[in-house]
Amino acid sequence: MNRTEKQIFQVVCVVHALETTLESWKRLVDFCWESIKDASNQISQACCLYHGKEVPCPVKAVRFDLGGIDMVLIEPLNKQGGDPYSDSLLAHGQGFHHLGIYAEEQAELLKQYAAAGLRPACEMILEEGHYQLFDFTEEMGFSMTLWDRMVGPCGPRNARGFTI
Repeated sequence: MNRTEKQIFQVVCVVHALETTLESWKRLVDFCWESIKDASNQISQACCLYHGKEVPCPVKAVRFDLGGIDMVLIEPLNKQGGDPYSDSLLAHGQGFHHLGIYAEEQAELLKQYAAAGLRPACEMILEEGHYQLFDFTEEMGFSMTLWDRMVGPCGPRNARGFTI
């Protein structure tokens, strides 16, 4: 397989209570509070394909700049399970859900995954793109989503210089 992964730019964690967890981050970790953005609607309004069917994925979420990484905290609102975030929280407790990895040749890498019989555990279809989550926990100890671009601190900036 050609090596086209370029950079980990995003870390996504699931949490039990977003507000409480974010307050702990503010108290225990040195990061720029002004970089905090509400990401709830972006994720909740995405089309989520999970276990072969479209499922609702209501969440509360924030993202912020953590030393150049787009840190995302997600609280699933469906506490009974049935979507990728709530199932992960129920199965493993709060913590890392997946890494966002920029792949310069995302389409080619996805073709290689398909040819190798690798299938996404989940797919999110957002306004800005279609992202597939691959669960490589058995092989490498984590799940990841390949992106064809970067967002957050490593991504583009708006006219005022703020991350998008």
